[in-house]
Amino acid sequence: MQKMFAPINNNILLTTDYCGIKINNPVGTAAGLDKDCLFIPGLLSLGFGYLTVGTITASPLKGNPSPRIIRDTKQKAIVNALGFPNNGVQSAIKKLDSIQENIQTPIIASVSGTNIDDIIYCHEKIEPLVNGIEINISSPNTEGLKIFHQKSTLSKLLTKINDIRTKPLVIKMPHLIDSTQNNTLQIPELLEMVSIITENNIDGI
Repeated sequence: MQKMFAPINNNILLTTDYCGIKINNPVGTAAGLDKDCLFIPGLLSLGFGYLTVGTITASPLKGNPSPRIIRDTKQKAIVNALGFPNNGVQSAIKKLDSIQENIQTPIIASVSGTNIDDIIYCHEKIEPLVNGIEINISSPNTEGLKIFHQKSTLSKLLTKINDIRTKPLVIKMPHLIDSTQNNTLQIPELLEMVSIITENNIDGI
């Protein structure tokens, strides 16, 4: 006797929630792939559940000087020390605004800066054009970014962001650095940062 199987709707099986944003599947892109929002239509045609564009800064940046992509043959890896090369928030606004009517897939914008005012400026300008914001305080090769690893500065930033935000917000955290290096981030410091983020009711880490 031949067995009959009902067709499976993969979209229903993979549909999930990302910090309050409904997505068709949990496979998305990370910040750094499309720093200037240039390839959104093409990336969406590949079936991603969401895209993270950026990281976007208030003003255009060239990033770190070369060499900034280094091949590690022993570990079969590539070390990325680009920093935040991008064309700035005004350029990103033009790109995002030009495709608004055609985009059904959620877009997350990664923003950053080395002072609170620049991050707030990026957030205010970009938030109306996307489904959520990621604040990137993780880049270990971006000079000046470690100021947001300090309890008081991070708390001040999140308090000000909460006063203006209307959409989901996630914080891209720094990783735990080898304790043999200088200017390291230890587990107690990381946990303190997580505590500040949760106290401010941020949607994700």
